[in-house]
Amino acid sequence: MRRFWQIHLSTAVMAMVVASMMLGLNVRRRSVEIIEGYTKSGRPNLDPSWQYGWPANMATVSLVSYKSLSIEVDPWVRWDRIPPWDPYWNGLNLGINVAAFIILLSSTLAFFEWFARRRERLRSELS
Repeated sequence: MRRFWQIHLSTAVMAMVVASMMLGLNVRRRSVEIIEGYTKSGRPNLDPSWQYGWPANMATVSLVSYKSLSIEVDPWVRWDRIPPWDPYWNGLNLGINVAAFIILLSSTLAFFEWFARRRERLRSELS
């Protein structure tokens, strides 16, 4: 009979697989275009950005902003942003991602450990 916190090696391996998949989903970059207002002609100003996080976007990194500082400079570049990205963290979405990670990892541990202990119990009854 195993103790409550003593798990099988196969369960630990599956927990590592789930943890690495969650990490991979959270660090994978997705390219999106965020609308930052409209021009006088009604066309949207699109801000190309990268978003990180799963299931919720915990960080948005703006690559460039289309707001100009004055007429004399290039109207498509914000010269006060060098390098041209500014990170934005969303604490609520980060919490959602952590909660999803804990739920998925604990349910994986519970399912695979239940399966392994059931198999052990059936083997001991047959012996």
